[in-house]
Amino acid sequence: MAVKVLLDAKLGYPAACNAVETLLIDEAALTTILPAVASSLLEKGVYLRCDELSETALTKSLPKEQAALLQSATDADFTTEFLDLTLAIKTIPATATTTSVDLAIAHINAHSSHHTDAILTASPTLARRFQTGVDSACVFWNTSTRMADGMRFGFGTE
Repeated sequence: MAVKVLLDAKLGYPAACNAVETLLIDEAALTTILPAVASSLLEKGVYLRCDELSETALTKSLPKEQAALLQSATDADFTTEFLDLTLAIKTIPATATTTSVDLAIAHINAHSSHHTDAILTASPTLARRFQTGVDSACVFWNTSTRMADGMRFGFGTE
């Protein structure tokens, strides 16, 4: 599911205000989910700007020709609306006192455009926590951020 959702969220219309610009990835998913997502995005021409943990994990798991395309992220990348085929990837580790979803919520509330955000999770509890904690106009669970679109809402074009 993550590959399909993220390809739509980034490639559906990269210059739209609801295109995904930053992927916050739980540290536990660095070696399980992220490699397939990153490979698919790279195959479609998306530039990936990775934090140190995600870049290290992807360098170990992707084919060498794809790993060579990874770029190191800067702090500014996590607050930038690229509006093109660039995606920042930031790892969210769980700590002894804070869950990764709480850290993700705090990051989004401090750095996002507050337009559209989404969580991909099998846990209804985490999804509800995310949806009630994120301060954005649209907050989705297991769907593309591109769902925040007049046409997809059934209201016609923007």
